[in-house]
Amino acid sequence: MPHQPSKVLAKLVPRELSVEHSGSIIGRLSDEQLAAMVSELDRQMAELAKRAAGEDAKLIDTKAEQTPERGAATLGWRKPNPKTPPHELAQARERARRLAQARKAGRAAKQAQAQDCPKKPRLLHSSETEPLK
Repeated sequence: MPHQPSKVLAKLVPRELSVEHSGSIIGRLSDEQLAAMVSELDRQMAELAKRAAGEDAKLIDTKAEQTPERGAATLGWRKPNPKTPPHELAQARERARRLAQARKAGRAAKQAQAQDCPKKPRLLHSSETEPLK
């Protein structure tokens, strides 16, 4: 029943609602005082509009610092993570460098071992020795 909530709200509002100015300072001001107040508000609004538009902005004399090239004193492809302390990043880089060196040494040893071994002839099964028909 959609009309029930509106009936309840209508019963909460008094039948005669009168609005009166009680103790308002605007009612006691003269016309000159009201005109001065309105002109002051206009001036403040114009000042706020200028500030929002960027006029009268404070200028700071500075020069832009050049950022270093990628890889030179930067983290390279990594994003800076403020949660990771610099000493932990340095330890991780050192560990990665050592692991890379170990992998490289392992590959070189494997390659040297492969070069030292003579090539073994491949044994053929009896089915491979028969001529094709």
